Amino acid sequence: MSNYICTMDFGSSKITAAVAKAGRKGLSDLHFTMMPSRGIEKGMIVDSAAFSNSIRAVLRNLLGKSGVKIRNIYTNIPAPNVIVKHSRAIIPLAERGNKVVTPSDVMRVNHQAKVLGANLEEEIIHRIPYSYSVDSKEGVLNPLGLYSHKLESDLLLVCGRMSFVQSLSRAVNQAGYEMKGMALSGIAAAEVVFDPLMREGTCVFCDVGSDNTEMLIFRNGSLRHIEILPTGGDDVTMELAKSVDIPAVLAEDIKITHAFAGDCSRIEEDKEVLIKRNNIYKPVKQRQICEVATAKTREICTNIRRTMERTITCGEVDTVIAAGRTIALDGFLETLETILGIPVRQARILNPGIAGMLKGEDILSGQKYMAYITCFGLLRVAYSYEYPSDNGQNPVSGVSGNWMRRASAKIKEIYEEYF
Repeated sequence: MSNYICTMDFGSSKITAAVAKAGRKGLSDLHFTMMPSRGIEKGMIVDSAAFSNSIRAVLRNLLGKSGVKIRNIYTNIPAPNVIVKHSRAIIPLAERGNKVVTPSDVMRVNHQAKVLGANLEEEIIHRIPYSYSVDSKEGVLNPLGLYSHKLESDLLLVCGRMSFVQSLSRAVNQAGYEMKGMALSGIAAAEVVFDPLMREGTCVFCDVGSDNTEMLIFRNGSLRHIEILPTGGDDVTMELAKSVDIPAVLAEDIKITHAFAGDCSRIEEDKEVLIKRNNIYKPVKQRQICEVATAKTREICTNIRRTMERTITCGEVDTVIAAGRTIALDGFLETLETILGIPVRQARILNPGIAGMLKGEDILSGQKYMAYITCFGLLRVAYSYEYPSDNGQNPVSGVSGNWMRRASAKIKEIYEEYF
């Protein structure tokens, strides 16, 4: 039996939504749409009624395209409302001597770490095992099958501010839907932009949005670090608006059509761009526009490098993947490559299931797909929650969601412990 999964990715400028048929064999029958957003600025809901109307409009548009009646949705959570922290817990395994570590021991210690890391002001969205300690020996990635007297867990918790989660849930309800789950945008996007080869070694994923930049560092496929930088493409827009003395909306258009980051000397000094304001055309030097865009782009990229090097050096990085609407600025990727000193790839939809459904779609031409990466990634995250992997392991807790598999695992666990 199959059902449908609906996801929504919202930001300050646009909302994307997607719906796909889900079954044991995977996802199929994908539909998606995009519309402008209202009532949200810099990741904060500033007008609940306007935001609810935006949600209602985009999901009605999706209904018209797919014919699927939607009741529940999975959403992203904007970076300004995210708290990332570690939580540790330790449990005894045996009163005397040692015993083999079993799946229930891992579940128990992870649950304890989750409880210790929880508080009333935060909603835990992701709980990711970072490492384990076996008899005080740290850095164990998988303790199953090892003998120990005690087991310690270090969980990476990604939490949302409870006040925002409640406001978002209420806005979704006012639009006529129920919020079924949430995910950090960067974690969702990584589901569709990394192929198996990229997951080897140290990989950095940078989602450079309008307001914020999410940086995720993976090592051999495991998420090791998350950084959220309060910088993005709107910084370039606002600097242009200030320097040229034009409204921000007009500065955004100028940025898209006439700006680039790079060698500004290649532009003729007297070349001008006519900007219409109050029915009067104002000439502005294109070189000035590009100099402002270049300086701000270098500042953003330098900030990314400094933040990355607080955790790892650029020499340790094997792959850098960049996503987000900001990288569409001509010369942004080249500037980032120059400042990091390592190759940077533009994010592509590499997940076979999603890419297969998009084959032949116009969205794959140019950079149109960039707006949908998080939304498609949310489909993969939601699917993993609703359909745990064939081995019955829940992607978060590592415990089966099927009672027969749980019983089988328990019998195996008892056998391994005593025999």
